[in-house]
Amino acid sequence: MEHAQDVKGASPLRQAVSVAGNRCVILAAPGILERVGSELASAVGKPRLAALLVEEGMPADRAEEVRRLLTSSGFRTFDVALPSGWAALSLDAALSVADELAGRGLTPDDGIVAMGGMEALSLASWIAGNWGGKASCIGLPTTLEALILASCTPHDLSAGGTRGIVHCPPAFSALLADPALIEEGECERSLENAFAHMVQSAFVESPKAFDLVISCSEHVSPDDTMGLISQALETARARGRLASSSLAGARRSLDIGLPLARALAALLGEAYSFGIYLSEGLRFEARLAWQLSGLDPDVVFALDALLARFALSEVRATFTPEELTQAMKDETAKLTNRRMFVLPRAVGRALPEPVADDVLASHLQAFCQARKPKPPMRKPAETVPAPHDE
Repeated sequence: MEHAQDVKGASPLRQAVSVAGNRCVILAAPGILERVGSELASAVGKPRLAALLVEEGMPADRAEEVRRLLTSSGFRTFDVALPSGWAALSLDAALSVADELAGRGLTPDDGIVAMGGMEALSLASWIAGNWGGKASCIGLPTTLEALILASCTPHDLSAGGTRGIVHCPPAFSALLADPALIEEGECERSLENAFAHMVQSAFVESPKAFDLVISCSEHVSPDDTMGLISQALETARARGRLASSSLAGARRSLDIGLPLARALAALLGEAYSFGIYLSEGLRFEARLAWQLSGLDPDVVFALDALLARFALSEVRATFTPEELTQAMKDETAKLTNRRMFVLPRAVGRALPEPVADDVLASHLQAFCQARKPKPPMRKPAETVPAPHDE
């Protein structure tokens, strides 16, 4: 990670993430939002028109601040609202935004600024990556999850009810991470998602990356936004390195934990965050790897401890192994004809492999048994005084 001098003399964190024909520069510092106009002008050349894509629910004063900064840099701006949450991850939503941008006369030579969480920035990345020869786009993430994923692995869009079937290219020119903006937009669920992706990415990237996340869990307070942002930039670097690898196995390693996570999400819906589901998938595949790939049990225990320090708890629900198996098959079949699991041999060494049905069934049986809701604690019986003899 590097430092770059900004106009105020401060030294923001800087991370360049290159993947899939795109290079995204991430800058993080208090007040870095002030650079949005100059960064966009640098990307497009001569300022002309800028579309400001704002996630629904953002404070009006924040949008006005960005609008003022763009105008000061010579852009004529107009606003377009983006849906919030999962509603943004829809091809229909993307086409609706595209229609509005085209109607306003936005060309690939103009600029886009998008402000919001992971889902909204994913939609903006799809727009920018498919706008003519690719439009310059600056992202203003409001969550750590968005900061981690938007530069290299934005969420894919849904179509016809199938979530994640339409590829979303990474297309941001830059991300500007202002801790004040992230503190305003962060919530418990998005923070759990961020922590789970930190662990997932580091586990399959390298021992050094895994050690950095362990150090973060031990020494960085949840209130230390800049400390968490620093780790988020390291995670973005790790994910970008894997996503751009020439080895298919390295690229696929970022799927670790997803088969069970998607099955749990299908069965339990919004009862837990996706970060909780992903953490359960990581625990599950680590145990598969212990049996099938010789993963050191100390690594499995270290992973469990790391997830616990990030407060990524276990789910509590009643379902049968058959129900979970069917959900896993159904969710996997929507995206691929191959059912594979990523089985690490060690931290930073993982390959996708098939798992025999009987082995999978035994592990799912143990998982379902361990995740049953715990019976409520019985209250101590009240002591009834013995009757006095008359």
